[in-house]
Amino acid sequence: MVRLGNAGGRRHLRSIFHDLAWRYGVRMPAVIRPADETDADAITSVFLASRAAAMPYLPRLYDDEQTGAFITHVVLPQCRV
Repeated sequence: MVRLGNAGGRRHLRSIFHDLAWRYGVRMPAVIRPADETDADAITSVFLASRAAAMPYLPRLYDDEQTGAFITHVVLPQCRV
């Protein structure tokens, strides 16, 4: 797959096309697929944001990097995501 660099890291060309299509009102069909290691950053971001919004009272025991490592090395290899 072709990848392009950007300020936030590397993005799939497909993701860039999807962003442009969404911006200009072109709706693309949803694609559901198993997660892989390239999805770890996005999964970590969603996990951290949803946890903070849903359970703000829980203390954070691990920083973002440790949480990302857990998702990359434990969740993705051992779970269907």
